[in-house]
Amino acid sequence: MLLFCVSTERKEVTLNHLVKLEKVIPRGLRPFIKRRVLDSSWFSSLYRSGIRREVRRIEQEDFKPLIVYIETTNVCNAKCIMCPREEMTRNLGIMSMDLHQKIVDQCAEMKIPEVRLHNVGEPLLDKQIPQKIKYAKEKGIPKVLMYTNASLLDKRLSEEIIFAGLDEMFISFDAAEKETYEAIRKGLDFDRVSKGIETFLEVRAAAGQKKPKVHFAYTCMDLNRQEVHKFKSRWRDRVDSIGIFDVCDWADQKRVDSEIYRFKKKWPCAYLWKTMFILWNGDVSICCLDFNGKVTFGNAGKESIIKIWKNEPFRRARELHLGGKFNHIPLCAQCTLNRWWFQYEE
Repeated sequence: MLLFCVSTERKEVTLNHLVKLEKVIPRGLRPFIKRRVLDSSWFSSLYRSGIRREVRRIEQEDFKPLIVYIETTNVCNAKCIMCPREEMTRNLGIMSMDLHQKIVDQCAEMKIPEVRLHNVGEPLLDKQIPQKIKYAKEKGIPKVLMYTNASLLDKRLSEEIIFAGLDEMFISFDAAEKETYEAIRKGLDFDRVSKGIETFLEVRAAAGQKKPKVHFAYTCMDLNRQEVHKFKSRWRDRVDSIGIFDVCDWADQKRVDSEIYRFKKKWPCAYLWKTMFILWNGDVSICCLDFNGKVTFGNAGKESIIKIWKNEPFRRARELHLGGKFNHIPLCAQCTLNRWWFQYEE
């Protein structure tokens, strides 16, 4: 959750006054904070003012994405109950090495600080993922990370990933008990995944490496809510961090078993100014929730990513957000995330 503070010296609010308080605000109070603070008219007005100033600043400088998602594949070996895979109709595939290199080369030339090798799919199913990590690091990308379900980790693959230079690895792991885990992540085996994670940590330690940092991403829902404490107790001293995230309804495109808070107030999404999502076939999508690639701005295999970033369709989407016309983009109209401008939630 967040606390909004007003600068008395300048009589204005900037985005830097937002301070993350997730670690000190109990989860039980978060619905109250959303309802009474984040969804209030005064907060929305102040926050929008900060966003307008931030937009003016970044568009006057070297306007480029801060993070580029490269969907190495949208294929997956699991059927997780909170994932919209059954609703996904676009073709399945794996990004070619040629396209990957073309995108990374441009990211390096533009000095993009962060590249993420995932989106919708399991990146470890791409047999060239170690080579793709290595290529990005050799080209000088400061931070390369990916999300994985860790189901394919073994000693050999762990070594390849570690020595390829991956900076951070987020593991989607959502239960302390085998029965709960396998009810959520259908098709995966709790014991095998746990062993794979253990192996990775052992290989990293034996190699004397601190990278990649290993983070757990725990998607919290009714089915696993009671296991959060037990999960943290087991893993908190063994991995670099554990994040607990509320389940998402994918902009009302996926039915979930938990209540989703739908904000009455909306503000322009940070993704449109700070993040680019490139699907495995090169299509540039509006965001990670667009799992079917319905809202696209161009194709990275056919034109440069900076040209796409500044083209008319992208500019128009930003204008609609600034004008509060979210209904003109159905995906945005139904979105519940309201991405913050001063940070990214992995």
